[in-house]
Amino acid sequence: MNFGRDAVVLCCLAAATLGGCGENRGTILTLADTTLWHPALVTSWQIQLTGTLDTTPDVQMFDVDLFDVDASVVATLHQKGAKAICNISAGSFEDWRSDAASFPAAVLGNTHGSPGERWLDIRATDVLGPIMKARLDLCRSKGFDGVGVDNVDGYANATGFPLAAADQLAYNRFLATEAHASGLSIGLGNDVGQAADLLGDFDWMFDEQCFEYSECNQLQPFIDAGKAVFQVESGNQRLLPAGQRAQFQRDEEEREPGRGPLAMPVRSFLSERHPSTDGQSDPAAAQLDQRAAVADVAGHRFHDPATFDLSE
Repeated sequence: MNFGRDAVVLCCLAAATLGGCGENRGTILTLADTTLWHPALVTSWQIQLTGTLDTTPDVQMFDVDLFDVDASVVATLHQKGAKAICNISAGSFEDWRSDAASFPAAVLGNTHGSPGERWLDIRATDVLGPIMKARLDLCRSKGFDGVGVDNVDGYANATGFPLAAADQLAYNRFLATEAHASGLSIGLGNDVGQAADLLGDFDWMFDEQCFEYSECNQLQPFIDAGKAVFQVESGNQRLLPAGQRAQFQRDEEEREPGRGPLAMPVRSFLSERHPSTDGQSDPAAAQLDQRAAVADVAGHRFHDPATFDLSE
């Protein structure tokens, strides 16, 4: 995941109330947990994980890199009334991080994502536990309101380790417990296959490309429980209506040299435009569309879906 200055990509989708969690095995937070921030039903947001942070967008939440953003920037975001989320890769090693030397070779698996990134053996909590606790402490010390943990779906990928679903659940629950102990709300990143199992442990969820991969229905447990789901679609022009797709192509062609690729201004769509893999309409996609706030990437403007012409 590498979203730069111009990569504000789509939407907030669901909620902040904590009731209706059903029979979940994790520790379900209650309204008594007033020290933890929980995103509201519709929360405008900016995600930027590379480059100098642009603090000008008028949004309610910023999702930014833990290591690259210091406490003074977090304070600036708070002064303008926004919440700040520190984003960490809890399931992969990144050789450019300041704590990279803390990871022994034995826990490093196959390459993943960016150059210098490798999957972690999440079973080794005796090794990874102290490292992740230190990251959470750093997040809290900088004044962040919550943490988003990414790459926590190694069990479903070719990591180089024989990871089982139970290993992933145990590790992700460990992260949630430690985040709460540090006074941070926590968002589950991309582990859609275990969303229902981890609903009681996590406060919100972040996902990429659920429309592209027809897996939005797996986010439904969080939505039904009134917990926020933040969804990003990028680099997928087929999701845009014809007019917006043409404008995106023109913007990309006119882009100033050296400014990097333009992230796509994406919106969510109605279920009939996104059938699931079994040929039936995807009810989660319809619900996401109804609750989404839409981001105009180039201008950092956030709009209500009603302002878009769905007939294109």
